[in-house]
Amino acid sequence: MGALAFVTGPVHLDEEGDDLRADLGSALSEALGASIVVESERSYTALRDRVIARDAALAWLPPGLFVRAHEAGAVGGVMRAERFAGARYQGAIFVRDGSSATRAEDLRGMRVAWVDRDSCAGYLFPRLALRDCGVDPDACFGSETFTDSHARVVAAVASGAVEAGATYVQLSDPERPSRGLAIAGWTAFAETRSMRAVVVSASIPSDAVCIGASVPDEVRVRWIEKLRAAHALPRVSRLLRAMLGADRLAPGTPEDYAPVREALLAEGALRS
Repeated sequence: MGALAFVTGPVHLDEEGDDLRADLGSALSEALGASIVVESERSYTALRDRVIARDAALAWLPPGLFVRAHEAGAVGGVMRAERFAGARYQGAIFVRDGSSATRAEDLRGMRVAWVDRDSCAGYLFPRLALRDCGVDPDACFGSETFTDSHARVVAAVASGAVEAGATYVQLSDPERPSRGLAIAGWTAFAETRSMRAVVVSASIPSDAVCIGASVPDEVRVRWIEKLRAAHALPRVSRLLRAMLGADRLAPGTPEDYAPVREALLAEGALRS
């Protein structure tokens, strides 16, 4: 086989990202015994289309895109990306600290920025959380904008282009939610840390590293075992964390993503 693509969404789209992609591709090539090139698409829509077209041997997919790719028969194997122990990955609708919004009901009439219609943290699960609060997400907001990235959602809220946005959060103590957030979509930006969550969703299944359906079965089985052990390799472990925020990869199944499929069904985005 020639060089094979490991495709991600719009992460680290800068010069530092170019170096990270090159280093991770080199490390994975050594770990998997194949020539791997890491590439980042500029939108989740482009990522989805490329995976469904079977133009990727490996792909780092948000849960919603994994479900779509699996439904399309484009996935031959899946690994779950696991973050630091105890982290709970959720979606949230957030506002600037000076906002008057403190409850879901207070978001009515506001302009909101979402990531993408397939984004669990940036769209699907926050909308489910609104429904759980008795607020119809289809009738709640004055306007809705899709930005294609968490960073652009944060920038839109920070600039005042919108009053609210949706992104990911992780609780500092999953058993004691009142302890606050360990990390959120806005904490990477020093000038936008004065944000707070108004609505927090249920837990979201972790991102998936998928092996494309075009990869031969014997190669897929071998890669799953090698990826499972990759976190023990210091170079791979460091680059997975730096590039994609994962501490390790664990074998997964499509059933792990059943809540995501249900969220897509609730939005009318999948056929039952």
